[in-house]
Amino acid sequence: MNKIILFVVLFLPLFGCGKTDKNDDDSDTYKPSENYAIYVTGDEGIEFTGAVGTDGAAESVSGTTPKEFSFESGSIISGSFQKKKDNEKTIRAECYIYKTKMKEAKTKEAYGVVAVACGD
Repeated sequence: MNKIILFVVLFLPLFGCGKTDKNDDDSDTYKPSENYAIYVTGDEGIEFTGAVGTDGAAESVSGTTPKEFSFESGSIISGSFQKKKDNEKTIRAECYIYKTKMKEAKTKEAYGVVAVACGD
């Protein structure tokens, strides 16, 4: 199971998943607490599981939107998240470097998966 999560975090973003436009801003006012961050947002209250990592090291995570995963440093940060429920609510993952949104991915699919990765 951990090998699958590590693969998803490290390699799935290379293949693309969901919408991944740089600085595709929906009038967001979110500002990360650290220079490197992954922000999971979308419709409020979506339960998710996934993995986040930096520089090849990943860890399993879970939570409810909105939620921030921040890192003190990292040449590459990545995250992959899956909705826990069969609904059409939007889940979105945003990747920030030096507090600037670099990538985002979003989906409304039932049990949908979003993945982002970015680096400096």
